[in-house]
Amino acid sequence: MRRIHVRIQAKASDFDKENLGPTGSMVLLTLDEIGTAPLHKLTERMQRDKSQMTRMVRQLEQKGLVTRQPSAEDARVTLLALTPSGTEAVLQIQQAVAETLEEVLSPLNQDDLATLQAILQRAL
Repeated sequence: MRRIHVRIQAKASDFDKENLGPTGSMVLLTLDEIGTAPLHKLTERMQRDKSQMTRMVRQLEQKGLVTRQPSAEDARVTLLALTPSGTEAVLQIQQAVAETLEEVLSPLNQDDLATLQAILQRAL
């Protein structure tokens, strides 16, 4: 995992034009995964402190990557959603992660990759 992280960080200048860093990138990827959601759901999913998430969401909102909108069901709740720019950033992050994983796994042959895939599917 550390090697993957280091390689992604080395590529960050190619895809992280907004200087999101790992946490900002994970917020965008998580929002992409769960869809429009209240802050508490994002906080739970990422297992982070609410104040930390609030600051990060504010930064992402200022960069035009995330929007806040009132919930139609509960006026006390604000929903978070990706903007089109946020969705584009997610695609760039996913591409960088895919390329990095491909590099890291390149020494494995097809049988090894199939075995690894099977193990990961059982583990997850």
